[in-house]
Amino acid sequence: MNRTVAFAVALLVLVLGAAWWFMRSGPAEEPVADIPAPVAAAPTESDPEEEELPALADSDGLARELAERFGMLGATADGLLAQENLVRRFVRVVDAVASGSSPAGDLGALAPEAPFTVTETGDQIFVDPTSFDRYDAIGEAIARIDAEAAVAAYRRVEPLADEVYSEIIGEARAFRPVLMRALAQLLAVPVVADPPELIDAINRYRYADTALESLSLPQKHLLRMGPANVGRVQARLRQIARLLG
Repeated sequence: MNRTVAFAVALLVLVLGAAWWFMRSGPAEEPVADIPAPVAAAPTESDPEEEELPALADSDGLARELAERFGMLGATADGLLAQENLVRRFVRVVDAVASGSSPAGDLGALAPEAPFTVTETGDQIFVDPTSFDRYDAIGEAIARIDAEAAVAAYRRVEPLADEVYSEIIGEARAFRPVLMRALAQLLAVPVVADPPELIDAINRYRYADTALESLSLPQKHLLRMGPANVGRVQARLRQIARLLG
């Protein structure tokens, strides 16, 4: 349980701003009041939207520049953006989330250093709330994303995302429906206020609540960030999903 999300972070973390991830219904816009105002990146002399789109193999520079524009700044972003093949990673992560597979292989830079811990009350085992703190930096980074700039960034690189996805499936296909499925996956993650009860299943833990245990792997990754971080991620990504239509 010490592997990290996604979602986000997504998903939109690499190019869109984590991704791709929200609730089915749950608390409407909470906890928006606790979310810092989006950080608007300083304008540059040249506008990448006015420039010719680079070839996929040469797109990392553009991806990093766009990420800075929509507020992907700080140590968390640096770890992600230092990687290569950012658009390819973005597409793979979104595709994994949409299909219910773990995107952890492409999000290793987000893995928390502190171990996962539990608390025991009698014969019951619960997630230690301090385990949620390991994801605070990710939650805060996503909360600071400028949703409109993130969507503009995605639209800028969408032809490259289409190219990558078409290579993956072996036929020409638009990538946006996959992105929307990934968003729907994470929209279905509940905000669980109290630390969930666990069952020791030998070398791993399972959720005692069958509804939580039946969630997909990327949904569980997001759930493990804790209610405060899930709320931050979902509030920002909900805005992105609405802007995408």
